[in-house]
Amino acid sequence: MGYDTLDLRTIILLYRYYDAVYYGDPPLNSSDTRFDSYMTCLKDELVVNNELKITPSVTYKRQVPWYVDSEEVGNYDVETDQYRGDVVAVAELSKSSGLMVGVHAQRDEAHAIDTGGIPAATYYYGKDHVGYNDYAVFGQYDLDTDWVNMSTGLRYEYEDAIGGHVVPRIAFTKAWDEFHLKLLYGQAARIPSINVLQAAVSELKAEQTKDYELEAGYRFSDSLSLVGNVFYMQVQKPILYEADAATGGDGYYNASNDLSSAGTEIELRWKTREVSSYLSYSYYRAVDNQIDYVRGGENLFLAAPADKITLSETWHMRSDLDWNVSGFWMSPRKAYLYANEGVGDLPSEFVMNTFLNYHLKSLSYGIGVANIFNVNQWAPQPYNGGSGPLPLKGREVFVRLAYYF
Repeated sequence: MGYDTLDLRTIILLYRYYDAVYYGDPPLNSSDTRFDSYMTCLKDELVVNNELKITPSVTYKRQVPWYVDSEEVGNYDVETDQYRGDVVAVAELSKSSGLMVGVHAQRDEAHAIDTGGIPAATYYYGKDHVGYNDYAVFGQYDLDTDWVNMSTGLRYEYEDAIGGHVVPRIAFTKAWDEFHLKLLYGQAARIPSINVLQAAVSELKAEQTKDYELEAGYRFSDSLSLVGNVFYMQVQKPILYEADAATGGDGYYNASNDLSSAGTEIELRWKTREVSSYLSYSYYRAVDNQIDYVRGGENLFLAAPADKITLSETWHMRSDLDWNVSGFWMSPRKAYLYANEGVGDLPSEFVMNTFLNYHLKSLSYGIGVANIFNVNQWAPQPYNGGSGPLPLKGREVFVRLAYYF
């Protein structure tokens, strides 16, 4: 709902499923697992003058993640609340430069009700509840010149449990008539969540990521364009999870070794009034890869294919009728195929989908087939979590009806 510059959004998401997936051998009976969420955000946009705009917002989230009701493996019942406030100001300093600054404050709380054999009163370090505060200040400066456009940013964040950290970002971009170029360096930090902190086997620090990227693109015509990039990404002090199916023990820790990968992505697009085409290829190789927990092979991480091709073709057969064919191919992957056994090979996968859509005024009718060839698809864990790959859906026929207001 909105009035003038005021905006209010509320989301209720009741996501529930039945399964029998845990680390190690699955239990005999499936259990009821729920992720219920209630979220609301109130935001306003204050226009001070033509050069300055301030946007304050407040957000509240109530979530019950990983609620499990199972007589066989026990129950898990933790309720969480998040209170968040942000103020962002954007100023136009000149025709070629701008500045964005902001502040952020957040309170996360969790309350254990029934944790499946663990007394709730002792779940969070001798208590049934815990809370953490998180504060941040950030800014970004943009400058456009005749020979290059520059964007620089900096964020400082402090969290009760892990302390403070600074992450910078800088990007240089330039577009000529048919050619564009982008050079990017950025850092990011991942703060462990409440349950990760609660289940830590040692004092945790924020996971730090560094990313270097070079992108170039060329537009051959109004219909045809090609974009490619190369990247190098490094994760320092990665937060890992260790599960022992034999003893039931588990916990989180910061690894002492770094993880890093390098690769490239290429994207080709062709669009006319009759046809829209998209083709991409991505490739990566692990560089720093000495952590057995996520190591699939000498140059591979677990569950991640080294090569992947994605395609999509849409024929605009008439003004009211479209036909799309899409799909992907991924190279073989390394994964733990069975609980508590060694790394094995998953075969390559080639999956195709099709969808036919008809428009009639405000109505849209569609029918499609996913995974046309009924290929066996697998979702392996990207770490040694004590579980084999999960089977995904086979061939699927579906219909869709939409109404546009």
